[in-house]
Amino acid sequence: MSRSQRPFQQQVSPQSQRPGPTLLPSGGIAPGPHRIHPAYVVINALQAIISIVVLGFVGIGSGLSYLFAESGPLASLGVILILGFFFVVVVVLSIIFAIVYYRRFLWEITETDIHIYSGIIFKKQVHIPFQRVQSIDFNAQIVERILGLVKLKIETAGGANNRGVIIPALKLGEAEALRAEVFARKQVSARQQEADLQKKAATMRAARSGFSGLGQADVPAASATQVAPRFDPQTGQPLPQATAVVSSQGEHARFDPQTGQPLPQSAKAASPSAADTFVQNIGDGAEGLRGIYADEFWEDAPTEYEYGLTAKELFLSAISGDHYLVIFLVLIGLISQAAGVLEFFGFNYLAEDVISRGFDTSTLPIFIFFIVGFFIFVLILGIINTAISYGSFKARRRGGRIEVERGLLARQYKGVSISRVQSVEIRQGFIRRLMGYAELKLLTIDSMDANSNQQNAQAMQGSGLIIHPFVKVDKIEGILAGIASEFDGRPTETEFKPLPKVALRRSIIRRSIIPGLIYAICVYGVVLLLTRIPSAPSFLMPTVPLALGGLALFLFILQLIGAILWYRHSVFAYNQDMLTLRQGGYSRMTIVIPRRKIQWAATHQNPFQRRAKVATISATTAAGYRGTISTLRDLSLKDADSFLEWVRPHPRQN
Repeated sequence: MSRSQRPFQQQVSPQSQRPGPTLLPSGGIAPGPHRIHPAYVVINALQAIISIVVLGFVGIGSGLSYLFAESGPLASLGVILILGFFFVVVVVLSIIFAIVYYRRFLWEITETDIHIYSGIIFKKQVHIPFQRVQSIDFNAQIVERILGLVKLKIETAGGANNRGVIIPALKLGEAEALRAEVFARKQVSARQQEADLQKKAATMRAARSGFSGLGQADVPAASATQVAPRFDPQTGQPLPQATAVVSSQGEHARFDPQTGQPLPQSAKAASPSAADTFVQNIGDGAEGLRGIYADEFWEDAPTEYEYGLTAKELFLSAISGDHYLVIFLVLIGLISQAAGVLEFFGFNYLAEDVISRGFDTSTLPIFIFFIVGFFIFVLILGIINTAISYGSFKARRRGGRIEVERGLLARQYKGVSISRVQSVEIRQGFIRRLMGYAELKLLTIDSMDANSNQQNAQAMQGSGLIIHPFVKVDKIEGILAGIASEFDGRPTETEFKPLPKVALRRSIIRRSIIPGLIYAICVYGVVLLLTRIPSAPSFLMPTVPLALGGLALFLFILQLIGAILWYRHSVFAYNQDMLTLRQGGYSRMTIVIPRRKIQWAATHQNPFQRRAKVATISATTAAGYRGTISTLRDLSLKDADSFLEWVRPHPRQN
């Protein structure tokens, strides 16, 4: 009995086995358990130190000045020494934790699956059958790249309860060899399972024909590339192999139960029995298993289509991105913390002096120059961030797999089977719309990391696979045809249907009038508060309400324009195979969903929609961690009913 076939209780403890070399001279994975690279200890310790420094700076920066003012310099110095002691203790504990985790982490490839052993206090064993492996991705931060290491993630079926399994700190050659070994064994396992089902189907057909005494050994075994033999119902003799092949339409040949002759492809049995249906389903399922489990991908599959980012596209993507608000808020937070640290060391008078002189006539140009320089600095940081994230970007199609590599410092490799892609998302921000560019993303079935929180992972990285961060809109069709031809052929612009006119009124009410009323209530509340404060300066009364009122009016006008744009740009269309939903005001997002990927569809009506005789449609796919719902508001009832009729399965025409 092989090691992978032993009962769980009889498994040999991984700690009692001495790991050998990972790679064979031929380049494959050696049998037996293997450790991760010892540099994992150093990498983990550095990450812990950086996290502690950042969190400490953010957490105590503003509190140092308060402590200095209340307790004096001597007590403050004592607190700093105590914090430094805790810092050293945490770093030492992190190193010890990393060493123990390194010694207890083992991985192994057996004949049937991948075994991973880990855990310090609570030991854990993970077994992943090859058939369930959907994706093996690489990720390397800057320190890992310097050391030639990668972090490997194995994804399975995805979904809410699925977690991607992480093997940290592997040499790049080991990771590539592991990926090649897993996909090769996955192909062999898929062929074997296909052959077993074909063999079972042949046995049941023989039994159904009246030869119940035919033993398992009497049935010829079907190879992985052959169709199981058929038998003549009258004579019991195997029919010629040519009559048992699959037709060009992917259907098995059917036979007349009276004569044993093959029926025309368009003919159907008048009343098939339950046994006929069951046997036929098994036979049809065997032919489709390769696509379900193996995804028609080999590690050495040739590249069919590949492209990268030009320097111009990378630069324009940087200046038109929507990440500047995040960078601005982070810088403001860092400046506030730095001000607290400076105040602790007695340099706060410098900042106060600069601010007090900021509106002086002689220093006003310098103050304006400082503000402009700050925004230029934010812009430069955004460009650097984009260059680091998407530098050396490559996207390619190989067999049934889409692969994306990106990153200058931290390198990421992401590969996904085309069967896991659920829809296409075309996103345009306001600036990108003006420029005629968009971000192209494939929404896929995702899994969260085993060692990270799902909400944090989704907030930081988002779901899906960006196959082009900045592409001209008129080039999208060509890219989809090359890298994801299964999603080519979406409805054209001439096929889009607009929303009814009542949707414009509802959009203005929902997006402009209701927020405007909230703004007016807030302004009135501020005015009422100022009138109730006896010591309030007299100049505040006319100035503050006017300023807030002007701001509220400006926001109301912006949202009114956005509501009108939302109505003009929100359209939908569907053809025989694809659904397209487009909506947005200043920005715009388009979703393309194949009908076969829709898990379920629905229409919704609230009381106001029932009165206006409109409805909201929704299409749910398996994308993301818990599925993704795409909606469009305020369609006419006729269009909503037509959408449900389009989604409903129809009998297959022969």
